[in-house]
Amino acid sequence: MRHFPMIQSKIKLVLILATGFILSSFGMIQTASNIADPSPLVNSRQIIIVVTNSWGDVTGELRYFERPLLGDDWKIAVPKTAIVLGRTGLAWGNGLHGSELGDGPIKHEGDGKSPAGVFNISAVFGYSPIDSTPVFKMPYVQLNENTQCVDDINSMYYNLIIDSAKVKKADWNSCEHMRRKDVLYKWGAVIDHNVMPRKTAGGSCIFLHIWGGPEEATSGCTSFDESHLLALLQWLDKSKNPVLLQLPKPVYNRLKEQWQLPSLE
Repeated sequence: MRHFPMIQSKIKLVLILATGFILSSFGMIQTASNIADPSPLVNSRQIIIVVTNSWGDVTGELRYFERPLLGDDWKIAVPKTAIVLGRTGLAWGNGLHGSELGDGPIKHEGDGKSPAGVFNISAVFGYSPIDSTPVFKMPYVQLNENTQCVDDINSMYYNLIIDSAKVKKADWNSCEHMRRKDVLYKWGAVIDHNVMPRKTAGGSCIFLHIWGGPEEATSGCTSFDESHLLALLQWLDKSKNPVLLQLPKPVYNRLKEQWQLPSLE
């Protein structure tokens, strides 16, 4: 789990990512008008859907769908793939859906839960320089030894991915170093959880990333097999406003008609 103020990529973009919330030449992706819409999917043409059997399940299924035009029916792009979530399951996060929609736990910092709801996907990242990556249709950020995600709830940089070398005064006592010694963040995507507003202790640094194995839970991210993840990252297209939806199946079924969600059968 986790996650950049002011990281400069080879494509000359300066990104500030608040758990994936991008402030750059692309502008703000998540807006108050999005949150007010009856369906948080109204502006998206790509959706990644993760479902579990219950709030407490650690494993689940991921599928992704696409539609040619806003308002069209969703068409499946890839059938289900096994995923692993946070070590204590799901809890309502802070995203395009608002903060909660009925019964269920509420996510907070350190609870080991992956966020439930609907969230923008704002960038992809990896260890490789941009000129040696596959072709991505999303902003790409190369992780280096100074790339950190701040999870200290008392820091002004809480829930931000930063280049620590560019911060004059570090005010955090805990963070995640994203250029890991293992391959878990070799490829990943930034999920815009708890970014507008950025709630203190609301949960930080949420990603899609490579799993440690089908039995190895995360601290709150969604992880799966590298080959499937890399294929998904190449499918994502910023112009289609991709989103991640994560819900227990009973909640998915309750919201299916209201949000015009695709059938998973």
